[in-house]
Amino acid sequence: MRKPILLCVIDSLGRGGAETLLIGILPDLSISYEIILVTLTDLCDFKEEEIISSKRYSLNVTNKFSLFFSIIKLKKIIRLHKPDLIHAHLVNSSIVARMANSTGIPIAISLHSILSKNVYNNSFIYRTIEKKIFSKKHFAIAVSNDVLEDYESSIGLPEKSFLLTNYVDDAFINNASVKAKKIAKFPLKIVSVGNIKRVKNYEILIDCFMLLKDYDISLDIFGAGESTYLKELQRIIDVNKLAVKFVGSSDNISTQLKKYDLFVMSSHHEGFGMAVVEAMAIGLPLLLSDLKVLRTVTHQNAVFFDQNDPLSLANILVNIYDGNINLIEYSETGIELAKKHYTKSLYLKKINEIYFYILNLTNKS
Repeated sequence: MRKPILLCVIDSLGRGGAETLLIGILPDLSISYEIILVTLTDLCDFKEEEIISSKRYSLNVTNKFSLFFSIIKLKKIIRLHKPDLIHAHLVNSSIVARMANSTGIPIAISLHSILSKNVYNNSFIYRTIEKKIFSKKHFAIAVSNDVLEDYESSIGLPEKSFLLTNYVDDAFINNASVKAKKIAKFPLKIVSVGNIKRVKNYEILIDCFMLLKDYDISLDIFGAGESTYLKELQRIIDVNKLAVKFVGSSDNISTQLKKYDLFVMSSHHEGFGMAVVEAMAIGLPLLLSDLKVLRTVTHQNAVFFDQNDPLSLANILVNIYDGNINLIEYSETGIELAKKHYTKSLYLKKINEIYFYILNLTNKS
């Protein structure tokens, strides 16, 4: 029996959240589907043996102008392979895939972030194109209700949409351990993980540490990103001799996280909060911006703070340092929540159900 052909389109194979999620499920998807993998660019941070597909193409996009030619190239690939379903990830890929798909093949687009704040607010062109190519017949797959509601208010909503929360790699769940130390005037080691960009609101963490110089509390921040923003923050850290370090990216973050007592995220907004779930799965208690999506993702199992008030954050950290907040309970509950809601096996079950629904609906029509 012929396997259905699934054409996956993604911007690149750089080691970002969406890319890691896709590469992680390709071996399992390939059992039921013939995978045709298309990237817009040649960038690849994964080993070749990790990239499981029947056929792989790059559209060689180097700038926004070449996006136009990528549509023509993708049209040819679609005509050649005649996929049963197209699944596009990220903004540029979803635009190219929909514009290239002139044959009526069902197409699903994954929504990974709050696009009204990350994309459409800075680009009249992106918003205009998205509204022009939007179709009720397409399928939307969102990582959270917040992301889906944001897309609906900004663009619209297809007749059928799905909620598909992200998963954590098995390495986090398999290596989980409860934080057995109840902090009480011992060194408190905090970690944050995320791209170095302004939406992550690292300023409040630095302002908070200006108030904590008399306490044995430190913060390491993993991630890479905007060099100008990083230099601004590093200058403040150096001038004030703060116990804050930007330590760069890590290929084994599941191992690195186990060295710390507490995870912090101070973002202005998030679409899902992948780093939060990874930290929760490994057993770290969470200190998070008081965002609706983070309350939902963690099932309220975190200490929340006002992301605009460094003094309130400092007071919370002092309470943790003094042993007035029991981190052990947050750690234990977080591990159980991750096992229940964020495993790869659960994600695969849900995405296969989505694909089956779309294909079955298409076959009936």
